[in-house]
Amino acid sequence: MKNQIKITSKLNPTEQMIEVLGFILLLAYCSTIYISYHKLPARIPIHYNIKGEIDHYGSKNTIFILPFIAILLYILPLILNKKNKDKDLDTFENDVNIDKLVRFVKIIIIIIFFSIDYFTIESALGKSQGLGKWFLMIIYGILLIPIVYFGYKSYLKFK
Repeated sequence: MKNQIKITSKLNPTEQMIEVLGFILLLAYCSTIYISYHKLPARIPIHYNIKGEIDHYGSKNTIFILPFIAILLYILPLILNKKNKDKDLDTFENDVNIDKLVRFVKIIIIIIFFSIDYFTIESALGKSQGLGKWFLMIIYGILLIPIVYFGYKSYLKFK
């Protein structure tokens, strides 16, 4: 049976900077939505097909859905990480990698949601015609980078 120990992990300066960057991006995102809301027409694009073309319109109030989800995705890992659990060292090392992955994915999701809403606002105001055909492929690529990196790093550690 492995020894259980109480471990508290403090963020190093780089991790703190990443958390602050995520918070600043989240504030910029929510501020942009708030400022732009009053300029939007009553009906805005709310869905895009695989080619990035607008295929459904809805109320301008739907512009608040993605920021709400982004706030939840930013706050929930912070709350869940606050709980110190008894862990063995192998689990702790793996949890550190998972925490780093979650930190990067949070920022990427905020950037993705910000981009989607930016193009939604631009399309609603007649300045754009949707997301563009490469948007979805770029998003998948960006999301896969940290997942593959930290997955490979974890694989090497426990190989």
